[in-house]
Order: sequence, then C-alpha cells, then structure tokens
Amino acid sequence: MTRQSAWLFPGQGAQRRGMGRELFDRYPDAMAAADRILGFSVRELCLGDAAERLTDTRYLQPALFVVNELTRRACAAREPAPDYLAGHSLGEYNALLAADAFDFETGLALVARRGELMGRATGGAMTAVVGPGAARIVDLLVEAGIDDVDLANLNSTEQVVLSGPAESLRRAAGAVTAAGAGRCVPLRVSAAFHSRYMADAAREFAAFLAGFELRDPRIPVIANVTARPYRPGEVGRLLAAQVHSAVRWSESMAHLRSRGVDRVVEQGPGRVLTGLWDAAVKDAANGSAAKPRPAAGSAPAPAAAAAAPDGAPTAERPASAGPASAGLGSAGPASAGPASAGPASAGLGSAGPASAGLGSAGLAPAVPAPAVSAAAMPAPAGPMPAAHASAGPAPAVPAPAVSAAAMPAPAGPMPAAHASAGLAPAVPAPAVSAAAMPAPAGPMPAAHASAVPAPGAPAVPAAAPAAGVEPSPYGARAGGGTARAVSGPAVGGPIGAAPERLGSAAFRADYGVRYAYLAGSMYKGIASTELVARMARAGLLGYFGTGGLRTERIEAAIATLRAELGPDGGFGMNLLHALHDPPLEEATVRLFLRHRVRFVEASGFTQPTRALVLYRLSGAHRDGTGRAVAPNRLLAKVSRPEVATAFMEPAPEALVRGLLAEGLLTAAEAEAGRALPLAGEVCAEADSAGHTDAAVAYTLMPATTGLRDRIVAERGYPDGIRVGAAGGLGAPESLAAAFVLGADFVVTGSVNQCTPQAGTSDAVKDLLAQADVQDTGYAPAGDMFEIGARVQVLRRGTLFAARANKLYQAYRQYDGLEAIDDKLRRTIEDGWFHRELEQVWKETREYYLRAGRPQEVERAEQDPRHRMALVFRWYFVHSTRMAMRGDPAERVNYQIHTGPAIGAFNRFAAGTALADWRNRHVDAVAEALMAGAARVLQDRFSSLAR
Repeated sequence: MTRQSAWLFPGQGAQRRGMGRELFDRYPDAMAAADRILGFSVRELCLGDAAERLTDTRYLQPALFVVNELTRRACAAREPAPDYLAGHSLGEYNALLAADAFDFETGLALVARRGELMGRATGGAMTAVVGPGAARIVDLLVEAGIDDVDLANLNSTEQVVLSGPAESLRRAAGAVTAAGAGRCVPLRVSAAFHSRYMADAAREFAAFLAGFELRDPRIPVIANVTARPYRPGEVGRLLAAQVHSAVRWSESMAHLRSRGVDRVVEQGPGRVLTGLWDAAVKDAANGSAAKPRPAAGSAPAPAAAAAAPDGAPTAERPASAGPASAGLGSAGPASAGPASAGPASAGLGSAGPASAGLGSAGLAPAVPAPAVSAAAMPAPAGPMPAAHASAGPAPAVPAPAVSAAAMPAPAGPMPAAHASAGLAPAVPAPAVSAAAMPAPAGPMPAAHASAVPAPGAPAVPAAAPAAGVEPSPYGARAGGGTARAVSGPAVGGPIGAAPERLGSAAFRADYGVRYAYLAGSMYKGIASTELVARMARAGLLGYFGTGGLRTERIEAAIATLRAELGPDGGFGMNLLHALHDPPLEEATVRLFLRHRVRFVEASGFTQPTRALVLYRLSGAHRDGTGRAVAPNRLLAKVSRPEVATAFMEPAPEALVRGLLAEGLLTAAEAEAGRALPLAGEVCAEADSAGHTDAAVAYTLMPATTGLRDRIVAERGYPDGIRVGAAGGLGAPESLAAAFVLGADFVVTGSVNQCTPQAGTSDAVKDLLAQADVQDTGYAPAGDMFEIGARVQVLRRGTLFAARANKLYQAYRQYDGLEAIDDKLRRTIEDGWFHRELEQVWKETREYYLRAGRPQEVERAEQDPRHRMALVFRWYFVHSTRMAMRGDPAERVNYQIHTGPAIGAFNRFAAGTALADWRNRHVDAVAEALMAGAARVLQDRFSSLAR
C-alpha cells in the first residue's frame, strides 16, 4: 500500500497563553478578518491582558480555530498537501477548511456560533475513565443497568469519557471501580457534552448551518461522528450531529492506518494528537487497535499510555517553575506561572479557575495532561483498587468552568397583573353539574362566593377594568393586552372575579372565545375533529392535531369541521415542524391557505421557516388608517428565549424576499409584514407532554414577557404581542399562577387527552386517569431519533420509555444491525418487536418506497447506521399505533405522550363526577379549570388584603 500522510488539528484544551505569537504578524489579512468577524482581537486574547478569556469557550474556540489555521498555512508553504485530514472536535472545522469545504470567514462564523451554544449549555456531568479496562466500559454499563449515560470521547483503548446525569455517572464510576477496570475522575464541566443531552444545541446549530453553503471536501476528511471520510453532501449534517455525538478518535486513527497513513503532522499548539497517534500505532503493533463501537465482551488488550503534551510535567519530568503548558486537558490558566504557586497547572479538578479544556464546551478530548499534586486531585467515586493505587496521579482531563454572563437588568418596568376589560360571552357556558365541578384546594371565603357564576349558570358579562390600572403601552388593541399599575385608588376587587375576565380581552376578541383558554393540539389527530368542534360549540377554540398525518387526512379534517361548524366556525390547525420533510411543511401551509384556516398553532420550531412566513404574511395589508394587518393568526409555542425572540421579530427579510421573488407573496403583503411580528401570539411552553425542553414556568414566563415588552416597545407594533402559558396546566392553581405571571391566555394539553372526545383508545384513557404527578418519564423522540431529542411520556403501566432509551443507547453503541450482540438482538426481536429485525426493515423499506421517498431507502442501504435508525424508529410508530388502537397484547409498548398535568387534574377531580374520564368532556374540563382559577385568585388576593 502507498505510504500516506495526514494533518491533524487539535481541539479545545490545546490552547495556551502565547499561542500563535510567531504567526500573527505573518498573516495580517487573516487577523484583520478574524477581528472584524469576531468583534474582539485574537492577538490580544492570546498574548495580552485578555488572555484570561481563554477560559471562556465563546472566545477560545474561534481563537484556537485561527491559530490552527495559521499553523496550517505556515506548514503548507514548506510541505506538500497531505493525503488525509482530521481534527478533534473543534479541530474538525480546521480540517474542513483545509479541504476547502468552506472559506476562512465562514469557518469563523460557524465556530463562533458553536462556541456560543456550547458555552451556555448546563446540566449533567462528565467522567473520564482511564486505564487498561476503559474499553470494557460498555459492558460494565450494561451489566449495571445504566442506560442514560453516553460515551462522549473515545480517545484510545485506555481512555474514554462518559457523559450524562451526575447520579448515573456516580453509579458508573462505582461499577468501573468495583470491576478494577480503571480510574474514574469527574470532570469540571457545566453540562453533559457530546451526549444525547446536547440535542437541543444540535438542533439550533443545524438550523444555523442551513444558512451556509458547505462544499464537499477536496481532500478526504475523517469525521468525528463516523470515523470515516465525509461522503458527498454530509458536511452540514455531520457537523450538527457532532455536537451531541461521541468523538470517535481512536477509530479515526485506526482508519487512517488502514489507509496506509504512516506520518502525521499536528497543526496547532501542542502535540497531544501526535501522542494519541503514537498510542494508536502501538495498539496496532500489539493487536489491540480500536474497533468501531466495541460490543459487549470485546475488551481490547491494554495499550501504551498516550503521550503528555509538549512541556507538560510527567512522572519522569517534574513540573518546573516556568509557565504551564496548557495541552488538551489543562485545568489552570495557561499563564498560571509556577506550578506550586498559582492555580493548579493542568490538574484534573484543580482548585484554580478552570481553563477551556473539556468542560466549557464539551469539546476537548479526554487525554493525559500534566501531573498534579494529590491535594489538587479530587478523589474518584468509590475506593481505588489496590492494583491501581501505585500508578500515580491519573492523567488530567479537566475542563474549565463556563464563565457566567453578567445579569442584565429587566427591560423596562415590570407589568402588573394582566387585568383586562373583558367581553360579554359569545355563547352560554356549557352546563356542568355542581357535583362534576371540583373545588380548588382550600375554602372560598363566603364574601366572594357570589362573584363567580355557579356551574352551569349563564356567564356574567365582563366588568370594566378595575380601578388603578391603565392599558400597558405593550398591550394589544383597545381594552386588552397587559396592564401596568398606576397611582390612584386601590383596586376594588381581585382581577379574577370571574373566569371571563382572566387574561387579555383583546385576545378573546380576536379569537372569538369566551375565555382566554385554548385546547392545544395533540399529534396523530388525538386532538380530534370531535374535540375541536365541541370546543367551538362552547364558545372556545381548539387546534386539530396534524402531526404525523398526511395532507389528505388533514384536508378531510378541515372539511369535517367546516361542515359541522359552518363557514364562520372557529377552529385551529396545528403545524408541526417537519425537520426531515420541509416540503410536507410547506404543502400543509398551502392547504391551510387554500381553505382559509385563520388560526394556526406552530410547534417544534427553533427558527422561522418559509412555510411559517408564507402563512403569516399571506393576505397581510394596510387598512384604511395605514395600520399593518394580518388576517392569519399564528400562535408559536416556544420554550427558549432566543426562539421567542425570532417569533416576536418581523419575518426574516431573506425569507420574505425569497417568497416575493417566487411570486408567493405580493409586494403589498411583504411591505405590511415588515411592520408585524411573525407570530401575534407566543406561548411559553414549560415542561409538557411530547417534545419538551423541560422548561420551568416560573423562569420562562418572566423571560418571555420581558422580551415581549422590550420588542414591542422597540418595534411599535400596533396590536402588540400576546404571551400565553402552556405546560403543567392541570389544576386551577396552575392556571391562576400562569395568569399572575402575566399570561394573556393559557393552552392546555395533557388533560384533554383523557376526555371522551380525544382520538385515542379507551385503554389509554384508563391509564391516564390513574396517573399521578410523578408517573411520567422521558424517552427519545421518534421523529428526531438520531439527534436524541426527547419526549415526555406516561411511565406508569408501560415499558415504552425504558425500551426506547435502550434502543437509543444501542444506536449510539453499534455501527449497524449486524453488529448488535446476540443477547440484545434476541431481546429486541422476541420481547419488544415480536418480529425479526430484517422483517422490520422489509416493512420499513416498503413504506418509504410507497411514500415516494426512495432516497431514504438508498441512503439506508449505503449507511448501516441509518438503516438501524429507520428500523428502530419503526418501534416508535408501532408503539403509538398500538396505544391508539388499545391493543391489550401490546399494552407494555404503549407510547403515550403526557406531562404531569394529567396527574394534577386527577387529584383535582378526585371524589367528583370528573374522576371518571367519561364525564370529562373537553369543554367541561375548560370550565372547571377556568372557574376554579378564578376562585383561587379571589381566595388568594382577599387573603393578602386582610
């Protein structure tokens, strides 16, 4: 085989103070471009007083990218181009730049955004496993029953890094220690990097990448995610996947050796990757080279230890008084000075400020670093086996703490409670017997009992705004929106005197509803036409669940609702983000426009899309007074401030211009749209059923209303923006809290699935009616399986969550179906799927061919891991179908999306007629919750007034 060479680019952790000193003056144009794009001086960061910011991943990643690139340019001037390129995590961007996949300025933009996303991630932990038994870690995790921990870095046969929940990592460390498999050292990180828990960041980064033109590499680049060269069209997909996937470095080095590479040149500070290459060469000589995703039982023979970074202290070379060498994994600042004086020089878990090693972005590999004193080294979990006690300090694999951003002051004055003028009810309230209407927790003072209509009584016309309140400048049209406290007489009574007065009057007017209350969508038509029609007949509004349905089924649902409710009947439709099928998303919007659907709920979106802009701006115009008006009301569900911001701003100009150029929007629609928010209603969705970010309402709502107040003030929107609340709304107290937090409206979900009108089986409703608040869990999302997105599901009475998580663990562990060990394969086929995996693939293949998506089949037949993902995704479709059918033989496999709200409602309804779900008509649930919320507010406010 022809002898080959490769250039290797290090990742975060290789940085050191002074890096690039000899290069900056040689490339003034590159430095000027970097400073312009990044907004800070790379030279000052690396050489000057700002060097302490090398501990902040937001600055470090682009700076290291620049130094790596300048090193490459200097090398290219004297050496021929290599045959292969590879980079460790962040370094992969340098490899792709060297292969002309994008230009220097594009690369800077990408790594700056990546550093920002990684730097703000929190939650979870990481642990390094170092020793000759590291290759057995998968077996040990399986034997210990730990299924929520991922392999984050596979650097050599003696070195891996685990990522996941802190408690699970402690259990894993105990299992490793008990087996004498090596040392486990917790890393100083802020989140579970390179794991399924970074799926949200991966989705955001994927959306960002979509805005760039990425070319196929001209020189083969080994991808971290696959340990194989990039194939045509893969750059964007694999860079996004890298954020939440393991860095398969040892396999990458083994692949280079298999292609005849016998010489590597490290392009960047330090020589850590050179050391790992040397270890891979020794492994090959000893017959213990890395195998792709080792299965249980495959324990490679011990390998030689990886080399320490240049200049780093080792057992043979003690630390000197000179500057610390911040190789991959150094923990103290590179400028720490004498090792004995300042912060620990590259210690795992040192007491000084952490440097930008594996921690702040989860990007640096777990590699040996300078030795540290015993005092600086945190004790591993559990006792250290005697066999390892004399080996000396464990190789350092630290990561610095993420620097905290300064806390901004609230934007403007904080609005008071959202008092509103209210409107006369559109229709009488649905009759609910007194027995059916549970009382909220706690007695209602007799003095206020008459303020709320008795159940079943006609709704009371709304009163005028309470004294002492004036319309907020951020509110909507006359009489509605938010309100601010002003000087004047004290409020004569609580704002919740009647359910008709809760929330925004303008919202109720625009949506034509009695209450500021909506029934949110549930996929696969679980939020059925029957449910939506019943809400409409009660003077309320619900959204039909279009997710997972073909356009023909959606169109039939629209026709059914039109026939039942008449041409002016109020109903809404859901638009679920089609991550893998943008044409479906746009086809659904065209369907809505053709049938004049005026209310759409957008869910699952992380940024605006063409389809959303097309829907919102179609028909937009200026009225007789010159005010911008949009007839289509878009309600966006969000769980992150940055996503909320995107929906509160006008539609992105690039998307507007594209639609305008294609003739899909008129010039008048585009012009009016520039004066309108993309979504007139933004719903802050806390921990909820289905796809969830597990956000907390107490923090998410103030953040969202504050954003709204600032943006509306800046933009001067004529109708403002209404902010709603969703997630966890299962008891009157929850709704009352939402309104106190500033909600203009509320959106319920889980409670409506357990009603006679929900389009799912009685068996599912029986299970939901027995659930308590703690009976939910998290599982991978079938539609976003590969990137590890999560859904919240019912845990009680079903094994779906446990099995789905096992499948995702297997997907991350194995290269394809053929690699799955026999024991797990038998469990899946015999116990879970009740059919052979090959039969599942045959059914899946036929489905995609019938659906007109042959490209999925072609890709799966070329990529064993994609084929495995499609087979595993079959289980998610199957588990939903069985639940909706109520197949008793498949009960343990039921996939039931729900949140803790169902448990809260069950407690609220206990001892009343609503305890039986057959009495929980969707409008009766709304009536009970809203009337109960009004009583709670009366009780609480009157108590405070005493």
